[in-house]
Amino acid sequence: MGREIKFRGRALDGGKWLFGDLTYYAGGAQIWVDTDNGKWNYAITTETVGQFTGLHDKNGKEIYEGDICDDARDFRFVVVWDEENARFLGRGIGACKEYIRYVGQEPAVAFIGNIYENPELLGVSE
Repeated sequence: MGREIKFRGRALDGGKWLFGDLTYYAGGAQIWVDTDNGKWNYAITTETVGQFTGLHDKNGKEIYEGDICDDARDFRFVVVWDEENARFLGRGIGACKEYIRYVGQEPAVAFIGNIYENPELLGVSE
């Protein structure tokens, strides 16, 4: 079995997080969500699109691009896609900006928020 490929994005109407397949169209992006009545598409805010890494934190929560996590040594990082090497990385925040965490290497990673709903965790204000 291969890894699960899915995305998340915030709905344009109301800001609810949606999870499923992603498609782009001329006016933006949409997530296709499986429901009891079939698959339905919902317009999302393009800037909030994040891919599932295939990994879970120590509490079983799925980890997506744009999530903010802490590791066992209290190193805080944002999950980003490394286009050049085709992998997910944890890019350090604040004084540890140059520090890179290989997402999935550390089993004690804890999800603490995301860059869209919790910008204060980045040390910046909205």
